[in-house]
Amino acid sequence: MKPYVKLVLTCAAIAGIAGLTACICINVKVSNAESAGAEKSAASGKGPIIIPPSPTSGILIPLVGDFTQGTSGTCFPKAEGWDRYFIITTNFLGPNTTPGPNCYTNDQNFTKVTVDTCDAANGTTLETGINIQQVPGTAKCRTNTPACAESSKLTINTRTMTSGAKYRAIIHYKSTTATGLTFIKVNWHYHN
Repeated sequence: MKPYVKLVLTCAAIAGIAGLTACICINVKVSNAESAGAEKSAASGKGPIIIPPSPTSGILIPLVGDFTQGTSGTCFPKAEGWDRYFIITTNFLGPNTTPGPNCYTNDQNFTKVTVDTCDAANGTTLETGINIQQVPGTAKCRTNTPACAESSKLTINTRTMTSGAKYRAIIHYKSTTATGLTFIKVNWHYHN
């Protein structure tokens, strides 16, 4: 068994014993000596780095190679330069929604979720857009957020959630603006 597989299984067992209801528990450890290997792994597109979420927030770091070429709908048209997207397949839950597999639990029944790319790790030239889509249902799209101190080309999207509903975020970017990046850092949190 590879060490990283053992780490994931151990983490999942601890979560089960402790009675936690988090849907994802992955821990990635990279020492300074291993950083060169991690960069090679990131460049090879072996999947997003997922930092274990707290009960109300989390960080996802999809590698640039994990983004699908094209667009995922009408919010971000190819004619305007949008040509890459990444679907966060783990659902965000509205208040009073029973958690199931593949979700970020919302035990405190928060009424809003914010998903953003507003992070210094994403640089100052990257242009992103975020669609928070009710599953099934309507989309709320946002791009170029002036309130983002790191860059107004990055995005903060907040969506009010309906009781009993599930939501999925889709992160978009223009590949011509991602020069030198190997990943795109995405933050999320529940709140009122």
